[in-house]
Formats: sequence, C-alpha cells, structure tokens
Amino acid sequence: MSLTPRADRISKNFIINGAFDFWQRSTSFSEMNEISGYNSADRFQLETTNTSGTRQVQRVLDSPNSKTKYSGELLFDSTGTSTFKIAQRIESVFARSLSGEKISISGQFKTDEFTSVRVILNVADAENDYVSSTEIYNQVFTLSNDSSWHKIEIENILLSNVSNGLEVIFQAELPNEGANNHSFRFSQLKLAVGEKVQDFNTRDYDEELQLCQRYFEKSYDIDVNVRTISDAGTIADINPPSSGDGLSHRFRVSKRDIPMITSYSPRTGNPNVLVQSNTGGDVGCTPVNINTNGFQNNSGTTDSFQRIYHFTADAEI
Repeated sequence: MSLTPRADRISKNFIINGAFDFWQRSTSFSEMNEISGYNSADRFQLETTNTSGTRQVQRVLDSPNSKTKYSGELLFDSTGTSTFKIAQRIESVFARSLSGEKISISGQFKTDEFTSVRVILNVADAENDYVSSTEIYNQVFTLSNDSSWHKIEIENILLSNVSNGLEVIFQAELPNEGANNHSFRFSQLKLAVGEKVQDFNTRDYDEELQLCQRYFEKSYDIDVNVRTISDAGTIADINPPSSGDGLSHRFRVSKRDIPMITSYSPRTGNPNVLVQSNTGGDVGCTPVNINTNGFQNNSGTTDSFQRIYHFTADAEI
C-alpha cells in the first residue's frame, strides 16, 4: 500500500475561510472585557480570557502577500495577562478522512506586543460535540513583536482516529499593558495532508462562500452586518388565510444540521420580529417547519398581509 497522500488532497486546506474573506455576522465586533463565541469571521470561534479592558475584532485590508486580501485583527488593552484563542472545529464528515494521515499546519501572524502563539489540536469525544474533547497536540512558538508578518510552520503530525471531529486552535498570549492599545493580526491559516508545509492556496470565491454557508447563512448582503436597517435582500411573503406560517424559504446551501433561525426587522433591526404591511410595524414571529434546506415563519395571524424580514440560519458546531 502506498503511503503517499492522494494528489487531490495534498493542497486541500481543511480550515475553511483561512484567508478571512468572509465575516457574515459582522466585519467588526467590540466588547468590554471578554469576547466569546461566533461573532465575526465565518467558521472561527474567537475567545479572550480576562475580565478587564477593551477588545475589538475586525477584518482589515492587510495580508502577508498578494495571494490574499484580508487578515483578522484583535485590538486590545489589558490590565492583566490573558489569552486570545482562534479556533475552528473541523466537522466530522471532513475530519474522518484525516484519520491515520500525516498533516502540516501553518499560519501568518503580525503583532506589536505578543510573545508567543500556542497551537493546539483537540479531538471531539463524541461526534461534533466538544463538551468533552481530548488534546492530542500542544506546541508553543515565539513571535517577534516587530509589526512584521511571521509564519508559523508545523510539519509531520501523525493523526490517529479523528473521525468525531478535529478542533485546531491558535492561542496567543496578551501581555499586561494597562490602557495602551495594541494589535494582533492573523491570516492564511492552513491545515493540510502531507508531512511538509505547503504554500497557502485559496479556493474559488464561490466555493469558499458555500462552505461557510453550510454553517451560517443570512439574507443580508455578504458584507452587511446582521441587524442592519435595510430592505435590500429581505424575504417577502404573504400570510395565507388558513394559517400564519407564510411561504417556505429555501436556503442557498443545505446546512450541516437543523439550524437556529432568527428573524430581524428591516425597519428597526430588532430580532424575532417581522414587518407586516398593514401596520408597517414589527410583529412577533416564530420560525416553524425548519429543516436543513429551509423554513417558514409564523406571525400568529391569518390575515392576507404581506410580510418582510431578514433572517440568519446558524448551524455552527
């Protein structure tokens, strides 16, 4: 049996949105104290520890080279040492093909204050469920704080059984810098089959977007933040006289699992409401008949009025 990886997988990046092109939820997100969860870049969980200081994550026009356009950036001040975690959970349907393979991991980082980045791999103990996981790799890399791009490269990692899902984490240390503002940028994250690190390569734009939309989709334009007050892209339907369920709306991309649907008013940006034509105001609504391909919206009335709304469908791991 040949030990050489198949040619069609040698260059495949198992990290989705590793070029940080897509930020469907928000292209800029700020929070006092901690940042936690899926709130900005598609497919990435971003988390900070420490309960003091200001944190802002945003997409910026900066890249290590001409292969990509953007990077993610954390702006921070801190009154105590903490960490910033960039994590992606590779879904089991994709991770299982990595079992028994040797892989490489790489990423580009740029900072004016960080001292190290820790790369961690965790395997889910149950399929796509990280309530409990097993750490299989942990290594620290020192970064120069000269505000230049630096590439981290890890080679020849042999994976065993990762069929339940694989989480890759890039975790940076935030120094204690008081009220001073500092920057940490990250781009071109890649995990690929093969012993040696390969050059970063991008998928076709539409293919990358569809992979992102398997986990999160919205009715707003791609770079318009959720809850923006806008009619562009709204869903329009009519209450049928026999029920308040409205017409079925199909997703652009089938979701990995039954998603959580949230509707938004295009007039106020408020969640869990839609706008009804007879009043022009917000009316409470409940998504019904949800599956991986679409849903309906019930506003609790059977009057034949037109209704408009935005929505998000979230099926993240």
